[in-house]
Amino acid sequence: MADDDQSRILARMREARSKARGYADFFQWPNRDIEELGVLQELAKTLESVGSNFLSGLRSRGRGFDPPDCEATDTSGRRVAVELTELVDQAALEATVANRRNDREGQLDAPYFWAEWDIGKFEREVGKRLIGKHNRFDQLQDGPYPGGYVVVLYTDEPALSRILVKGYAAQVNFAGVSSISRAFIVLSYDSDIEMYPAIELAIVR
Repeated sequence: MADDDQSRILARMREARSKARGYADFFQWPNRDIEELGVLQELAKTLESVGSNFLSGLRSRGRGFDPPDCEATDTSGRRVAVELTELVDQAALEATVANRRNDREGQLDAPYFWAEWDIGKFEREVGKRLIGKHNRFDQLQDGPYPGGYVVVLYTDEPALSRILVKGYAAQVNFAGVSSISRAFIVLSYDSDIEMYPAIELAIVR
């Protein structure tokens, strides 16, 4: 690796560390476009591993050209619009950020906040994000997208394990989001399966 390449990589790593929020930040990256494209790439890899990938030609559209955040093509070569959004407990995130600030000032109250997720909260918070993306359908730029409109949630919430999310997703159907063709939730890397778990969410037509 050339010295200038290594310097750029180290600079990006330092930038990422300086901006780390300290809670559910596995996917966090200073450049949101890179973050979202990375999540989409991992979704495609996970689907490929079980023979159900339908996305290729993944690319970020970039800020100012969204929505959608990303584009892909399906197995028939049709354009697919992809929107991504993070699932994170805002109260736990804000408490952790405040706590880190207090720690730097020598006023630490508690070391860590861990949000709890029951099935009701999962349904409510996922549903909010799906409705938000459903409402953006008419704002998609440079259409049409005959391959459909895919929404991807991603999360590093400590309590949302692969087994728990699979169980919740099997019990919950999401209505009122008919513009969305398919929806998935991607979890942070799971060493037990050596990949990023990806669970499809059931949408009621």
